[in-house]
Amino acid sequence: MLSDVDGRIAEAYGVRRPPGSRWAKVPERRTFLIDPAGVVRHVYDVTDVYGHPDEVLADLARLKGSEQS
Repeated sequence: MLSDVDGRIAEAYGVRRPPGSRWAKVPERRTFLIDPAGVVRHVYDVTDVYGHPDEVLADLARLKGSEQS
């Protein structure tokens, strides 16, 4: 979780909404799973805020398992 006061990170990750739109100041709700080398391993469009953490944790466990193989 991070704070992106000036919107530079949202712009870099392609989640900034068009200027002038109703929701322009609210970035799209996405999660990025980034490995220790800084590689984006998965991008999630968050639609189920309650089940989403479990989905990300399961993918993280799979990535950790594949690194040990």
